[in-house]
Amino acid sequence: MIYKFAERSNYEDFAAGHVIYHRPGFTNYPVRLASEIFMRAYTHCGREMVKLYDPCCGGGYLLTVLGFLHGDKISAIYGSDISAEAVFLSKRNLQLLSPDALLGRGVGEKAESATRLVSLCRNIEVEIFARDVLSQNNNPPADIIVTDIPYGDMTFWKQGSEVAGVSLMLQNLNAEIVAVSSDKKQKIAIADEKNYRRLEKFNVGKRKIEILRYGE
Repeated sequence: MIYKFAERSNYEDFAAGHVIYHRPGFTNYPVRLASEIFMRAYTHCGREMVKLYDPCCGGGYLLTVLGFLHGDKISAIYGSDISAEAVFLSKRNLQLLSPDALLGRGVGEKAESATRLVSLCRNIEVEIFARDVLSQNNNPPADIIVTDIPYGDMTFWKQGSEVAGVSLMLQNLNAEIVAVSSDKKQKIAIADEKNYRRLEKFNVGKRKIEILRYGE
């Protein structure tokens, strides 16, 4: 896969457990790939400022990184997860998009990284809440969804939804652009998802990314 937008760079300031909070059992995500996915979705959306939602946000790592890297394009960030622990950690991480929270983050190298990240802070509305994306369809008013769905290493769909998880999730989402990152085994049958049209599909290592347009 050729990167169109995200340049090769030093992303050490975004390392999980450094400035951004981390707990065992929660996943992070390759920073450059996260940036690339967002920018591809953003280009398809065609709006200057967008509202971003992750319905499987886990500890909020992906949303926090995107808030730092692309806060000049994001007016609101929404995140949800079925796990109360995930919601708690995600709220804690998204608070770091505020300079006050960042500057109180650690000492030494952590403090140095936090100081560098302050320049990336923007005024972004943030809302994190508990939600089962497989059974609830009360979506926040997002323009773009970027999500890394469960695929069995450290995260799982709830019991009984292993096969239909992706389809059930898509049925309950309605943002204009939906970017789904998964393993290569999980399939999105566009023919069965009548409200979606595939815009892009590409593989990066073990991951498969599909970008869909809703409502056409």
